Amino acid sequence: MNINNNEKGFLWDEGFHQLIIGRYDPKLSIEIITSWLNTMDDNGWIAREQIVGEEARSRVPEAFQVQMPHIANPPTMFLAIHALHHHWVTKFRQLAHCSNDQVQVAVDSAGDQTKDVSTDENCLHYAQVVEYYEAG
Repeated sequence: MNINNNEKGFLWDEGFHQLIIGRYDPKLSIEIITSWLNTMDDNGWIAREQIVGEEARSRVPEAFQVQMPHIANPPTMFLAIHALHHHWVTKFRQLAHCSNDQVQVAVDSAGDQTKDVSTDENCLHYAQVVEYYEAG
């Protein structure tokens, strides 16, 4: 099987992918991680390789479709979850000192690069985070 024709997503690889994607688009990373977690069975097992859709499954030999729950990969997805958690906890701890007035000024001017805003940079970042998640 040529790697270019591989129809499977790999849990181990995806954990590493999300370490990078999570830095640039945490919302997308959370969606991807959630998608993987939604494949978990009743015992908490996630297949280490995912073949999504009948078309993809038809291109993977049957011998490579069966997976054994006692064979697993390192839990790299936890690295990505930990990184996302650490990122947001750090950001919100930095923002604990922002007053409501500072946040409101930052929210009001977050999209206006020409406005001179005399507020703490962390408060401005908080406003951008709030705007991002309210828009999504």
